[in-house]
Amino acid sequence: SRVGGWAWMAGLLFLGMLFALMSSRRLAAMLLAFLRRSGRPARRLAATLALSMDCARVLLRPRNLPALLAVSTVSWFWECWGLVFAARAFGMELELGQAVFIYSLATLAGALAFLPGGLGVTEGSLALLLGGQAGLERGAAAAATLVIRATTLWFAVAIGVGALLWLDRRRGLGERLWRGLRAEDIEALRGQERAEAAAGQLP
Repeated sequence: SRVGGWAWMAGLLFLGMLFALMSSRRLAAMLLAFLRRSGRPARRLAATLALSMDCARVLLRPRNLPALLAVSTVSWFWECWGLVFAARAFGMELELGQAVFIYSLATLAGALAFLPGGLGVTEGSLALLLGGQAGLERGAAAAATLVIRATTLWFAVAIGVGALLWLDRRRGLGERLWRGLRAEDIEALRGQERAEAAAGQLP
């Protein structure tokens, strides 16, 4: 549909801008410099963002990207199959191709909403698409949506919370996350940027 096409285009544009930000050290440095001049909360955000960009650059290296894409493809494939099984559990038939389109579009809509896990937006999109595009009954569409979100998003959240509590007891991770990056971490990141700028490595 036209709405789905525009949603995909918006998502691809967003991903392209994000990839450009991760790939260009000069563009990233400009953004970080702007945040550091914008007050204390923005400076804390800049430090966290700098660390996130460094990690993302490692993950997006050409030698790492094929393995990441393979793992992501397998993961998304089984999540879409999970949506098929969730629909069948309530006596409704859903083709795998329909599940891939509906689940991908709903997840993209949730990502573009910039909400944690796409809360509300992803669920609403899933229910509407299951009813409008796949022809599921309203009750079955809502139930299938709750099941697939509980077994994907919230199951992962439960594992993450359990791991965080365990690490907090073992290493005090919760207190470190609450306080943000340590001063030496922030200074190390700034020193790295200054060294790269002096060496002329920024594109």
